[in-house]
Amino acid sequence: MSNNNHNETPIAHLSLICTSNSILLERLLQTIRYRGFQVLNMNSNDLENGETEVNFLVKGQAKLTTLKKSLETIIDVQQCYLTDEKEKLAKLLEMGLSSINSSFINNAPQQAANY
Repeated sequence: MSNNNHNETPIAHLSLICTSNSILLERLLQTIRYRGFQVLNMNSNDLENGETEVNFLVKGQAKLTTLKKSLETIIDVQQCYLTDEKEKLAKLLEMGLSSINSSFINNAPQQAANY
């Protein structure tokens, strides 16, 4: 039996609702990198009310709760949702989490099964 489960880097999805700002994405990316995470995928959508929805798929060995708290301290972040449960991540991928690269999607069921 293989013990590869402990060697895999945890993956999480972050969904943020933010006040639109010209340097918003820079701040978010800087915080994610500073907290020890790598961005696998991201997208953003302008909402009708002047806010921006930003979605990140990240991986890293650091604490996700620390990353979430750090993102919440950014003044432009209104809401921050974290999904790190493997079953929910697999479901998001099945539902077509927008713009996730196809190589990740094709490996998602296998990765989810390994947790």
